[in-house]
Amino acid sequence: MTTPKAIYSSQSRQKECSVEQAVDKVLEIVRLLHGPNYLREDIEWAASIPTGEQIIRWVASQVDDVFVNAQGHPQSFQLRLTASLEAIALYDEETQRPLHTVRSKAPGEDIEPNSSDKSLTSPRLRASTETMEAETELLQEETKLLQHRVRRAKLASKQLHNTISTLRTELQDTSKKLCQQEEHLGDISLQADTSIVNSVAHANKLLEDVGSSNVADDIFKLRDGLSSLTELRSNLVDSAKQRLAAVDEAYSLLPGPVEIPQEAETLQERLQDLLFNIAAQSERNSESPDLDVLAQSYCLELQRISENLEAAQDVEGRRAALRSVLSHADVDAVSDLDDENVAEIGVDVGNELERAWRLDQKALLLAREKCLDETIEAFGRDLLPPLQNLFEKLSECSENAFEAEALVRTLTEELKGILDDVDAATEADTTVKVWSDLSAGTILESELVELLKRKQNLRSQDAGPLVLLDRTDLEKELHEVSERLHAAEDAEIEWSSSLPSRLSELTGAHASLISTIYAYSPVNTSPPFSLPPSLQTLENEAAGEAKRLSASISRLQKDVELSDRDRKKLSTFIKRWR
Repeated sequence: MTTPKAIYSSQSRQKECSVEQAVDKVLEIVRLLHGPNYLREDIEWAASIPTGEQIIRWVASQVDDVFVNAQGHPQSFQLRLTASLEAIALYDEETQRPLHTVRSKAPGEDIEPNSSDKSLTSPRLRASTETMEAETELLQEETKLLQHRVRRAKLASKQLHNTISTLRTELQDTSKKLCQQEEHLGDISLQADTSIVNSVAHANKLLEDVGSSNVADDIFKLRDGLSSLTELRSNLVDSAKQRLAAVDEAYSLLPGPVEIPQEAETLQERLQDLLFNIAAQSERNSESPDLDVLAQSYCLELQRISENLEAAQDVEGRRAALRSVLSHADVDAVSDLDDENVAEIGVDVGNELERAWRLDQKALLLAREKCLDETIEAFGRDLLPPLQNLFEKLSECSENAFEAEALVRTLTEELKGILDDVDAATEADTTVKVWSDLSAGTILESELVELLKRKQNLRSQDAGPLVLLDRTDLEKELHEVSERLHAAEDAEIEWSSSLPSRLSELTGAHASLISTIYAYSPVNTSPPFSLPPSLQTLENEAAGEAKRLSASISRLQKDVELSDRDRKKLSTFIKRWR
C-alpha cells in the first residue's frame, strides 16, 4: 500500500464520524488500493494517539462522500475511490524508488529532490498519457477522415444544389416552352380550323357556281353561234369567190399580151388599106369631108366595135365580131377624104389596142379590188364582232375553268397536307407514348453516363481512358466499377477485421474510460461518433429536395402525355378528313 503524499490538508473537508468508522474506512481504502491485509487491531493503537487519530480521520474524510454515494455499486465505487485518492496515494514503484535512491547514495551524500524526474511519475499516469496520446493520434486520424467526409459532403451538397438549380431552371424552361408550344399549337389549330372552314366554303361556293350554270346549254349556244358565223363566213367567201370568178372569166375573154401585137398588126394593115381606099375614092370624087364629123364617126364606129367585142363571150366570138366589122366597113362614109385628111387622122391601132387592153385590165383590177373591199368590209361588219365576242366568252370560260381547276387542285393539296400533318401528329403521339414508356430508363442511362464522366478522376491510375460510346461500353464500365467496389469492400472488411486487434492494443489500458463513455452515451451513434448536426440537416434537406425533384419529374411526364379528351379530338379530326 501507499503512504500519504501530504499529511496535512484542510480540516474543513472532514466530516464528524466515530473513530471506529474512520478505522473501517481506512481498512477498506487499503484493501481497495490493493494494499496489505491489515486487521483492525493493527491500526487501532494509532487511533489512541491524537496525531494518529487526526491522520485516520483525514484519510477517512477523503472518501466519505464517495463511500456514501457508491452503495450498491462496487465497480463505480472503486473507480471513484481511485479517482478521489489519486492526489495522495502512491503506487508500489513510487514507494520503492525513493528507498532504492536512498540506499544507492553514498553515506553522508544529500538527497536533492527533483520534481522533474520522470521516474517519479505514476505508471498509471504514464499509461494513461500514452493511451491518451495514442487516442489523440487516432482522434486526429478520425478528425482527418471526418474532415474529408465533411468536404465530400459539402462537395456533394454543392453538386446536388447545382443539380437542383439546373433541374429547376430546366423545369422552368421546359414549362415555359410547353406553355408556348401549347399556345402556338392552339393558334395553329385555330388557324387550321379557320382555313379548313374557309376552304370548304369556297369549294362549296365554287361547286354551286359550277353546278348552277347549264354547261351543255352554253356549249350548245356557243356552237350555234359558231355555226352561224361559219355559215356567214362561207356565204361571204362564196360570194367573193363568185365575183372573183366572174372577173377571172372576163379576164380570160380578153386577148393575151401575145395576141395583142398580132391583132394590132392585122388591124393596122386593114386600116391602112381602108384608109387608102377611102383616100382613093375621095380623090376620084374630089370631095373634102369635115374632119370633126369624120373623127366623130370614127369614134362612134370604134365604140360600136368595142361594144361588139365586149358582147362576145370568147376569143373566137371577138375575132368573128372583128371580122364582121372589117367586112362591113362603110367606105362611102369616108369617100370624100383626101390624102391629107387621111394622113392627119394618124390612127395607131397597136397603141389603141394596148390602151384598150390596159383599160380592160384596170377595170378588172378595180372590180377585183371592189370585191375584196366589200368582202373585207362585210367581214369586219358582220363576222369579226360576233367572232370577237365568242372568243372573249370562250377565253373567260377557259380562265374560269383554269381558276376552278387550280383552286380544286390547291384544296386537294391542302387537304392532303392536313392528312399528312394528322398522320405525323398520330405518329408523334405514338412516339411520345413510347418515349414516355422508355423515358425513365433513358434518363437513368444518360444520368449514369454523366455521373461516370464526372467521377472519372476517381478511377485508378492503371485504368484505361473512359470510353462511353454505347451501352456495351457502359456495361463494361459498370462491371469494372462493381469489381472495384467489391475490392474496396474486401479491403474494408479486412481492415475492419484487423481494427479490433489494433484498437485493443491502443485501448487495452483505458477500457474503463471507454466503458464510462459508452455508459453515459444514449446510443452508439451519438456524437462524437455520428455526423455533426449541420451535416445531418444538410442530408435531410438533400433528401427532401431529391423527393421534390422526383415528384416534379413525374408531374412533368404526366403533363407531357395526351389526355383521353385530346386523343378523342385527334381521332375525330383524323376520321373526318380521311
